[in-house]
Amino acid sequence: EIGRNVSQKEFFQTIFRDNFEHRAGERDAKGRQISMHSFFFIIDAKERTIVGKSSSRELIKMIERAKKYDYFTPNMFISHRFFSKEMLTLLGVIVLDFDLDTFGVSMTKEELYRYIEKILNVQPSMIWDTKTIGNYQVAILIEPMTGTPKSVHLYEQIVKEMVLKLKLCDVACANANHIF
Repeated sequence: EIGRNVSQKEFFQTIFRDNFEHRAGERDAKGRQISMHSFFFIIDAKERTIVGKSSSRELIKMIERAKKYDYFTPNMFISHRFFSKEMLTLLGVIVLDFDLDTFGVSMTKEELYRYIEKILNVQPSMIWDTKTIGNYQVAILIEPMTGTPKSVHLYEQIVKEMVLKLKLCDVACANANHIF
């Protein structure tokens, strides 16, 4: 529904759906309980370094922690310690980062929605403001993919192709473990 504001709770429910329950009850090769984790971060803007990090394996805790942290990982990791590509276990959303000011472009969210729909022939699930006025991030929900090396590579190649077609995105968002 274009133009409808959502609560923070609705936002995270849409991004993560039931992904925290994926592989619930399963154990890895070493017999350890498998659980899905997403990360939150505080980043020092001047130094461009992570100064705070937390992970969560429950949607309710994600919503609570979102009040203290500025950034998050939309894809899921098997480890609560590391957010490297090797630890990715579930990819369920593509997030595109539109730094429109870099390109000297100004658009409303609705104009950006129509632009993406026209260029990619896909409808964004959500568009939200970034800290820089006039810049946006866009979520496109996908059928969840298991985080194998091949699927991570495929995911990144698809996102890179989308970024190239759209021409207004930050190419760094193509990394499967990118922080938003």
